[in-house]
Amino acid sequence: MSIPRNSIKARIARHARNIGLFATFLIGISAVLLFLSVGDIQAALYLSLITLVAAAATWFMASKLTTAIDRDVNAMTEKVREYNRGNKGARIWGSNISELRNLAEQINRMADEGEAAISDVRDEDRRESGFISDVSHELRTPLTSIRGAAETLLEGDVEEEDRVRFLNMIISESARLTRLANDLLTLQRIEGGTGEISLSRFSLETAVERAEATLDHIIELRNVDFGTEGEPEEVLGDIDRIQQVIVNLVDNATRAVGDGGHVWIEFGAVERYELGPLVHEEHLADVEEFAYFAVYDDGPGIPASKRAHLFDRFSRHQYSRDRKTGGSGLGLSIVKAIVKSHGGAVDASFGADEVRLPDAYSDAPPPEYGCCFTVYLPIPPKPNFERMSMIEASKQPPASRIRKRARSKRN
Repeated sequence: MSIPRNSIKARIARHARNIGLFATFLIGISAVLLFLSVGDIQAALYLSLITLVAAAATWFMASKLTTAIDRDVNAMTEKVREYNRGNKGARIWGSNISELRNLAEQINRMADEGEAAISDVRDEDRRESGFISDVSHELRTPLTSIRGAAETLLEGDVEEEDRVRFLNMIISESARLTRLANDLLTLQRIEGGTGEISLSRFSLETAVERAEATLDHIIELRNVDFGTEGEPEEVLGDIDRIQQVIVNLVDNATRAVGDGGHVWIEFGAVERYELGPLVHEEHLADVEEFAYFAVYDDGPGIPASKRAHLFDRFSRHQYSRDRKTGGSGLGLSIVKAIVKSHGGAVDASFGADEVRLPDAYSDAPPPEYGCCFTVYLPIPPKPNFERMSMIEASKQPPASRIRKRARSKRN
């Protein structure tokens, strides 16, 4: 079997042959010079023998190295061909040569990253396809109701009571379509990064008070006991967006608990290390401390089989959360998107072990189930006002600073 002239094996063989010939030539010249200068033929023979042994050893070591490199390179080439033929699980393993081993590791890493990228693209395609299907399904139901009611009214000869009922149905379904369209636009703006986020420092208590004012009539209508506890922290973000998060969570909770239920918000702060795996799973902002507010309820909870898809679009999980109550199924998706855009995370816990009534509700029986959504938001560093004043003073023109010093001396 002929070896290609430019192959690694042929190149190393040529280099080994050249090195051996060069070494033989040098040692041979040394032997001749030694014989001519000393006249010791025995020493010259010994030197010649050493020359032959060195040349043979050089050739043998080069041959072994050539075989090892050739074997490993061919194995790597075959694995790459196998990967290109469609076996995306093909990987290169093992080599006694450090350079080839490093090359194999880089090829494997590149293959893993390519596989992950392909998987992400496929998942995104599936999500988009599922999203379109879900939107179509959500639109079909109210449109069918509206068309049916309109056709019935067009037929005429409808009693006044039925006419009013059909008109109310059209108004109600139209309003639901409007809410759905608004929620879809909100989600698209947040996830697509097209929505402006006005950053300001504010207290979470202010956001909760604004949300409570928005939901006050709903809380009273549903006869739900609502309260807060704990020490609220200041965060940096868009207060309108955070208010929307609170409104969505509290609205869901009051809808879930029903008449006479309890909903409350707990404020607090945690160190970064206390969040554990959540830091890496949700790619939280790189800060030392996080503020949190937890929205508790003592409602029926969420079935364990449905918790994995809690924040999926168009998912309705609690027993009272359905189309009849007006929910679009996008509330929790919007919550997660807003919190994520602020460098935070939202987590959920369930059951009586996780949900406890605060001291203000000590007269109420302990919850049997319940649900808790906890939102973590990064706490920004406190502003250094002294340093800010120094920087501001350094920006002033020298003449202005001189006049100020002069006025201060006169005073």
